Amino acid sequence: MSDSEMEMSDRNGKDLFSESSKKSSSDLGSYIEATVKDSEEIGYVQGFIQMCKYALPSSGGMILRRVIDIMNFVVIGRLGDPTLVSGAGLGITTICVTTTSLGVGLAGGVETLSSQAFGSGNNYLAGRYYTRAQVVLTILFVPQAILLYFITPILISVGQPVRSAEIAGLFIKILIPGVWGYCQTELLRKFLGTQGAFYIVTNSQIFNLLLHPIWLYIFVSAFSLSVSGVAIATSITYFMNYLVPVIYVTFKKDSVRENSMHWINKDSFVGLWQYMKYAIPAMMLTALEYCAFEATTIIGGTIGESELAACVILFNVVAFVYMVPLGFCYAANTLVGNNLGAMNVKNVNIYRDLATYIAVGFSLVLGASMFVFRYQIANLFTQDQGIIDIVVAGMPLASLSTFGDYTQGITQGTIKAMGIQSYATVFALTGFWVIAIPLTALFTFKFHWGIYGAWGGLPIGLAFVGISYIFLVYRTDTTALAQKVSERIMKEAEGRGGNRFNTSKSVYSDSFLQD
Repeated sequence: MSDSEMEMSDRNGKDLFSESSKKSSSDLGSYIEATVKDSEEIGYVQGFIQMCKYALPSSGGMILRRVIDIMNFVVIGRLGDPTLVSGAGLGITTICVTTTSLGVGLAGGVETLSSQAFGSGNNYLAGRYYTRAQVVLTILFVPQAILLYFITPILISVGQPVRSAEIAGLFIKILIPGVWGYCQTELLRKFLGTQGAFYIVTNSQIFNLLLHPIWLYIFVSAFSLSVSGVAIATSITYFMNYLVPVIYVTFKKDSVRENSMHWINKDSFVGLWQYMKYAIPAMMLTALEYCAFEATTIIGGTIGESELAACVILFNVVAFVYMVPLGFCYAANTLVGNNLGAMNVKNVNIYRDLATYIAVGFSLVLGASMFVFRYQIANLFTQDQGIIDIVVAGMPLASLSTFGDYTQGITQGTIKAMGIQSYATVFALTGFWVIAIPLTALFTFKFHWGIYGAWGGLPIGLAFVGISYIFLVYRTDTTALAQKVSERIMKEAEGRGGNRFNTSKSVYSDSFLQD
């Protein structure tokens, strides 16, 4: 939402809560329906400008996060041992599968609940959703950290090269504290994004990105700690990415919406199940996608160490380029969710349309760019000619995968804003784990297609997921959905006299899906 829209949302939200307390439940539906009809339309041009305004700082922050990863692998690649590259890559892959995909996914609950609450003008409730998420992510991290600490024998048992698994295990152990900071940073990014404050985490990342080469120099060059030094530097940077914005919003309270930031207290432990009803499907969307890409890397690792190194490079390239459309995912989530909370259905439909158009356009442009510059990209990561040749050979398939990947990535923002992620998990499970990974295994182990096999299934599965997500958001009755969202928020607000977080019927009702 623009600043004027946000102010209107606050005003409408306050009126909504005060008026709803005066109305009987029989009048509530007609009151909401009248509010929906009176909503103002922003228009496609202004809507596109607003999406870009929100997406660019978010994309910048996500790119900066990947710049750190690329910087790390460039440093490791220059150490001259391909095993270090494959080991560190395997470590990052393992962390994504076991930890960050779950943590970042569970943070998706705020993308539904906080975005809608901010749109309704209920800043306090939006902030409480955030502290609930902090509690959930921290509790989850305890068993994850234990698993990561003892991961080396598990990697060896699933067929990874012994030396690569040992390096991965060492890399992971050192990085454990930073992984917690990483998950909390992504949660904070999502929460601040739901109120349009995308720049705070991005500015912190710029600051820490400037420091990261210094940490690398100190621990890799000065102390000669090799890949362990890279892990130490990364852990420091990840933790600082979280600490800096927390300090900033603590002392500069006007940088966020009034009464939206709170410390964890007893209220943060109330209503956790309601949060999990939205967070678990969001986690599944993220985890199914993350793990599919990581499974591709692991399958590539069974071919040989050079193929594993090439798969790691391809994965990092795809993930880096993905950061651009991911900013529009966050923008769509904020704008669709805020307007749902404000019951502005006309704008919900406009931002849904814009997100879809942008998704398809970006996938074509970025995929073509990856293909055209495949030689330059490969040479950026390594000087090993054998690995370069494998990367160049696999890049066309990686480029082809961008159509479905970027389409489903941006559309996820709309899906989470609507709170319909439970439906989307069916499509994600089918596309990634019924289509993509079985085909990848078939092409690799049965047909022995090498890097072509390792990346052959993803374009097909991703195309299915992307098209299915578009179908889902256009089959959703946004007017009925806006009414259900408003009813839930009103009932929670009315419950403040006793249990301020009383829950109402979930938005997961089939009634808002059009026949």
